[in-house]
Amino acid sequence: MAIGSASLEPAEGGSRGRIARILGKAEDVGRIPTIAYVIGLVIVGTLSTAIWMTTVLLISAQEQVAAEVNVAGRQRMLSQRIAMIASNLESFRDATGKDPRGLVLGCADLMERAHYALLARQTEGLRATASEGISCQPGQTDRPDQGVMSDRISGAIFEGSSSLDTLLAEYISLARDVGNSTESPDADVAEIVRIAYQELPGKLDYHVRSIQAEGEESVKDLRLYKTLMWLATLLLLVLEVLLIFRPMTAMIRSAIGRLRETIGTLEERERALADANETILEGIQYAKRIQVGTLPDDKALDGIVDEVAMVWEPLQVVSGDYVWLEQRGDKGILFLCDCTGHGVPGAFITLVVAAALEKILESHALDDPGDILLRLDRAVRTRLRQDTPSDGTAGSGSDDGLEAALCLYDRRTGVLEYAGAGIPLVIKANDAVAEFKADRHRIGYRSVRIPDSFTVHRIDIQDGDTVYLYSDGVPDTMGGEPLRAFGRRRLHKLLSESSETVLSAQLSQLTDHLTAYRGEQQVRDDVSILAFRPIATGV
Repeated sequence: MAIGSASLEPAEGGSRGRIARILGKAEDVGRIPTIAYVIGLVIVGTLSTAIWMTTVLLISAQEQVAAEVNVAGRQRMLSQRIAMIASNLESFRDATGKDPRGLVLGCADLMERAHYALLARQTEGLRATASEGISCQPGQTDRPDQGVMSDRISGAIFEGSSSLDTLLAEYISLARDVGNSTESPDADVAEIVRIAYQELPGKLDYHVRSIQAEGEESVKDLRLYKTLMWLATLLLLVLEVLLIFRPMTAMIRSAIGRLRETIGTLEERERALADANETILEGIQYAKRIQVGTLPDDKALDGIVDEVAMVWEPLQVVSGDYVWLEQRGDKGILFLCDCTGHGVPGAFITLVVAAALEKILESHALDDPGDILLRLDRAVRTRLRQDTPSDGTAGSGSDDGLEAALCLYDRRTGVLEYAGAGIPLVIKANDAVAEFKADRHRIGYRSVRIPDSFTVHRIDIQDGDTVYLYSDGVPDTMGGEPLRAFGRRRLHKLLSESSETVLSAQLSQLTDHLTAYRGEQQVRDDVSILAFRPIATGV
């Protein structure tokens, strides 16, 4: 730029003499256009490299934000897992066969490593921590040197009398006290639950918002820098055209063409990325239409039940909850399951369950719901390769499964047979609500022992009895003041007080109540409810 300005000003010795003096070592004024052209090419190359480096930095900044948000999210999952285990140590041991205190200690160690990775702000360390998932492997590490932080990020972590850093240290200490003690003080457990569900989510959310805001500012600055580099390149090219003789014009045009091609390639890649995202979203929407199409017809049990209604609300477009209704002879089959996760992963598990259940029902007699659940457990483990040792290959390490409930209703005898794996059955009779508890066994899961049997409840159905099955997205709905789960007791009370006789209207009233209870809290899980009124014998 300075060369261009000097060459345009009249001065002693002429413009070429001024350029020669500025260049210092230019002995032949006739070589000035070539030198200027070479210098211009060097600058263009430098700017093109700067644009490329800016793109690399954009990607790196986005990866850093994604990694930090992922690790911060896992902090919440780990804290709530610790709270869940600490609240029910013996129940967890009975259900999983694992040492709950060892898991609490492992999760506390993993929370500490995740926090240290966030403090260090090194992408590789964040990825390494994220790759551990919520496996809760034990192992501590020294607190690292603090990475470069903006005032916003530092404030989100360290500011306040009860900062995120202090709160995490307190929480991890409480968790280790519970994990190391033979009898966990109720006060410690209550404090763990309170921090996990009340304080930590808000601070982690604020931390995540700070990370995202800083990332957005960084991306905005980098994009502005890339734009300035692009404008500077164009300006340089214009000056080159004005200052270099005609023989150089073709070369300059070629350089402009190459530059435009580079910019076009970047824009084309951005458009391709946008198209890919749109294609993925369209695919998921189409998958939802397919999944909705697999839901049962409300006429599927005509002649077996007097009325049936269902609520099926996915958290993320597609659902990890699945419902099956079928009539065979005088028997009606009603099945509801809640698979691991939600969204696309959960929906994939429902496909495995649907295929396995259909094959079992086609191949075996419908006389024992407990036996059907046992066969479903074996089938799921086989299809997910959970019955063989993990060798580290894709799919061989699956630790997925489901909660389920299966009912067989015989119209001739008026007897409802129920077996449950984590999903209870509720019957409302004359405004009184009774719950039949499910077994603690779950179906599938590599880390859970294989069940030997499922308890079968046989219930005589009376005219007007209403039966309900629901996934844990219903009682686990968070809301109220102070923040807590909706809970089964509230749900049973609401069912007993319901004045609606039409089941579809009753379930609509229930979902409205859940929405009001949740308030501004986000939905956290798929929600499914199945309600039906069997036709009693002699009706």
